[in-house]
Amino acid sequence: IRDSLQLVTKSMRSFTEAADIAEKKIQKKQTMKLLYEKLSKESNLCIMTKDFYRVDCGLIIERKPIFLRYDKEAMEHFRFRHFLLKKHNMNMALPKELLEFKEREIGEVKDDLDKLSGEEMGPTHEKKLDNGERIFYYGNSKSFFFSDPDMDDPHSIQYAGANSVYLLLKDKITGQWIFPTGLIKNKQSFLSARQDLFEKVSNNRWLVEHILNRPLTFDVRDLTKEEKSNPVHRKCKGVKTFYFLATQLLSLIHISEPTRQAEISYAVFC
Repeated sequence: IRDSLQLVTKSMRSFTEAADIAEKKIQKKQTMKLLYEKLSKESNLCIMTKDFYRVDCGLIIERKPIFLRYDKEAMEHFRFRHFLLKKHNMNMALPKELLEFKEREIGEVKDDLDKLSGEEMGPTHEKKLDNGERIFYYGNSKSFFFSDPDMDDPHSIQYAGANSVYLLLKDKITGQWIFPTGLIKNKQSFLSARQDLFEKVSNNRWLVEHILNRPLTFDVRDLTKEEKSNPVHRKCKGVKTFYFLATQLLSLIHISEPTRQAEISYAVFC
C-alpha cells in the first residue's frame, strides 16, 4: 500500500508539474499574441507579402546632369549626320522668328535663382585663372552658370556634373551606403509611403518630384538581428524593398535628425 501511495503521489506531482509547464506555455503564447496585436495596432507595422516578406519602400533620388558633354566620337557622329542631311537637302527649314532670340545675361539668371533658392544661393568658392580673372561658383546651385565643372567632392550637389547622380545615405548601424528606405504602414499606399519617407528624411526642407507610379526596381534581404528580436517580425522570412524614382528640385539637401541614415553622399552608376 505504501509503495502504491508513493507511486500515486509521484504521478500526481509529475502531472501537476506538467500542467504548470503547459499553463505557462499557454500564458506565454497569449502574452506574445497580445503584444503582437498591440504593436500592430499602435504602429501598423509589418505589412507582408503572400510569401511572408515584409514590404518596405525606398527612394532613388536623382540629380539630373548639369553640363552637356560629348566625347570626340559623338561629335564626329553629329558632324557626319549633319553632312548627310545637308547633302540630301533633308535639314528641316525653321521660320526666321524661331532663330531670333536674345541670350540672357548671367546677372539676370542669378537674380532669378536668388528668388527661387533664397538665402541658400550665394558664392561659396572661387577660382583664379592664369590671366588673373576670378570666377565665382555657387556651391548650392544646379545651374551650369554657377556650377564648378571640376567638383570632385561626393557630398556636393554639383558632383559629377556631366552625369546623373543619386543620393545615398549611410546607415549608422550597418555602416553601409544605401538608398533612403522606410517601413510601409498597414493599408498604406505606395505613394503615401513615399511621401512619408521623404518627409522623415528631409523634414520637407527641400523638394523632389515623384516620377513613376510603379517601382523602378526591388531587392530582397534577410532580417537583421535587431529585427528578428522584434515580435512583430516573428512570421517574416525577410524584407522586400521596392524602390521608386524621384528627381531633386529646388533647395540644398538637408538630412533630418534623428534618423539612422544621416550622412550623405552622391554616386554615379554606369
